[in-house]
Amino acid sequence: MSNPYALVNGSNLVTAVILWDGVTPWLPPAGETAIDVSAVTPQPGIGWTYNGSTFTPPAPPAPTSPPATQVAAAVAQSYTASLQRKAAALQAKGQYAAATALYLKAAGVKT
Repeated sequence: MSNPYALVNGSNLVTAVILWDGVTPWLPPAGETAIDVSAVTPQPGIGWTYNGSTFTPPAPPAPTSPPATQVAAAVAQSYTASLQRKAAALQAKGQYAAATALYLKAAGVKT
């Protein structure tokens, strides 16, 4: 019966996980060591590190979407720009009171 073996390189990084019966003549690639991981839970995989007794998974990948605060800031900026455009259009038509109200709203001033 074959067991899973992690191949660990000189930098203590798992480069592969193979099945081997542990008996059939075979040597791991130069600079790598085969570690029986049949009793290790969870099973290590490529990219894990090994410190001589414990396998550690790699750090999770960085988030691919911006944080909610950045999204909220972008929405607020877009909303403010929209209000400012509307206020400028009203001002061009001579509707100064309405334009002023929009400018104040865009600035966050409650009227």
